[in-house]
Amino acid sequence: MTDRAWNDHDRVELCCEAGSMLAVVGLAVRSVAHGQSDNRREATALLMQIAGDLIRAALTAIAEEHFYAAATLSRQILEVTYLAQYFKIAPDRTAHWLTASDNELKAAQDFKLGALRQTVGAHGLLYSHHCALGGHPRHAAALLLPGSRWLEEDLQVPGPAGQIALAPQSALVTDLLQHTRPLLIACFESLAPSDLAPYITQTDRLVKAFVKWLQEDPLAWVGPHPDTP
Repeated sequence: MTDRAWNDHDRVELCCEAGSMLAVVGLAVRSVAHGQSDNRREATALLMQIAGDLIRAALTAIAEEHFYAAATLSRQILEVTYLAQYFKIAPDRTAHWLTASDNELKAAQDFKLGALRQTVGAHGLLYSHHCALGGHPRHAAALLLPGSRWLEEDLQVPGPAGQIALAPQSALVTDLLQHTRPLLIACFESLAPSDLAPYITQTDRLVKAFVKWLQEDPLAWVGPHPDTP
């Protein structure tokens, strides 16, 4: 990234790099962990692969202007973020997520979405917004579908320094970045240093890029934010 103002290309580039990193590291660690029968590491690595796949699919949907589809994927990414943060808080429950049957997982109170949100201190308004746009099919989906006024004229939304004109592409990519950063941190901190050692240069660059994004991009703090209570 340069010192010029952030644009959607920069945001997509950062998000794509993060999604690819999650997918690549997840696959490598899962292969080793499975061979060693290390269910805890394998579960974290599998979740990283899931996250990487969702992030890249959401970026593809945005690029092709399938904005509603992107919003549904973003909500799924938010739920994956909660799970990754829970794995970090309760590593002893990580293996259960991997090995439990469907019925056992349904019966596990701590894996219910409401319990996960409460345990990790998730922003309730943030999740509500995602459910409204990308949850079960609702009339609010019209906002992201062809014929929506938003697709013709940018919305004016409050930002840290005043009103910001926000196009749907910018809003959705920014939303992805807002979830990807804590997701990435939770996954990296749940892995052993030896798992990340082969990728230390890439992970260091990626973490610094997210810090730069938070500091410089005026859109980084738009909307209900995962880093605010």
